[in-house]
Parts: sequence; C-alpha cells; structure tokens
Amino acid sequence: MTQCLTLAGCLSILLAGPVLAENLNFDDGSWKTIGVPGEDETEFEVKPDGSLRVISETSVAFRYKEIESAGETLSWRWRVDAMGPPSDPMQIGADDRPIAVHLWFPEQEDQRSLFGGLAELFGYPEVGNALTYTWGGSAEQPRTMPNPHLTAGQGALITLQTATSPIKQWTQETIDFRKDFRDAFGKEAPQPSHIAISGDSDDLGGYREGRIADLRFAND
Repeated sequence: MTQCLTLAGCLSILLAGPVLAENLNFDDGSWKTIGVPGEDETEFEVKPDGSLRVISETSVAFRYKEIESAGETLSWRWRVDAMGPPSDPMQIGADDRPIAVHLWFPEQEDQRSLFGGLAELFGYPEVGNALTYTWGGSAEQPRTMPNPHLTAGQGALITLQTATSPIKQWTQETIDFRKDFRDAFGKEAPQPSHIAISGDSDDLGGYREGRIADLRFAND
C-alpha cells in the first residue's frame, strides 16, 4: 500500500471499509445443483464472458451456493432470450419462468426447512425464509406476492421484469433485499445463507432461456 500522506488520509481509508462485500463467480466450483425428483434438470452453462446461461425445456432445477458475506444490496445483469408460453407466478402448475434469483435465509427456531426432510436426507440447505426475484408474469400483478409453494410467511415472490419486458437485451438490477425481507415478512432479515439461480418449464413445457452476469453484493 502506498504511504499515507496525511493523518486524515489514513483515517479515511480505515473508516471507509470495502465497498464490495462479495463478488459471486459462476465458475469458481462452489455452485451445486438441486433438481426435482422425476423431472428433467434445467441446464446451467458458464459462458466465456463469465455469465451463466439458463436453459429450461420441460425441466426445472436450482443452481445454488453458500454465501460467506452479504452487503446491503445485491446487483446483477440479466436477460431473457426465450420467454416461453405465458405463465402465472401465483398459480401452482402454471408458474414457469425463464430465470429467477433466490435468496435463502437460515431457519429460525419456530420454522421448518423449506426443503422439509430432504434437507437432512440429501444434505440440502436448511432454509427458513426465501425471497425469489423473478422475470415473468403479468404487469398487472403486484411487485411482491406470497410464494404459493411455501408455508404462509416463509416465501415471497418479487417480480422485477414481466412477460412484456424487452428481451434479448441486458437489464441491470439492484435490490435492497433487507428492505424486501422486512416488507414481505414483517421482521428484520438475518444474514442470507445461500443464493440460487433457477429456470423452469416443467409445468407448461416449451423452451425458455435466460442469462445472468455480474452478480455481486455491495455495501452502499
């Protein structure tokens, strides 16, 4: 490190702290896949530019990793290149989406893992609450909705882009996940334990394709 020229300069460096909490690289070997028994798995492909391509064709899966540290915000770029048939995020059996970003939070004493007995049987993460940021659905739907697949108060769907959003071009997102957690569940967010990417077309069929890049936590 270069020599500090003034005491004030040294103090400003010490007090400022790092801006970035964690950059999440898709090719670092730490990501794992969770499939759904009886269903084909969505394909996850790391491209030469470091982005993650998500291809679902009558398939479903999550690509996830453990989080070591998280800042105040989470940001990424994403795009959809094939939207697939119209879907409804609130209707079980018709809620396919080309891409989604999930934040999983640890179990609290009064909660049961979102993965139920599979968490212990197969070593899946023990997750108490989940925020799911989606691309898909109708523009008329509210931004935040309860996740119909989860017990009331455990999961929330947050629509960032809808089925009518422009495709085949990159879109930047920055989210305050701690605020989203408070708004969804009425309590302060613990440190998230895992992050996941998914894409699925197991309900309605068809071909869906998305891509995500520059996934990172930051202290703003």
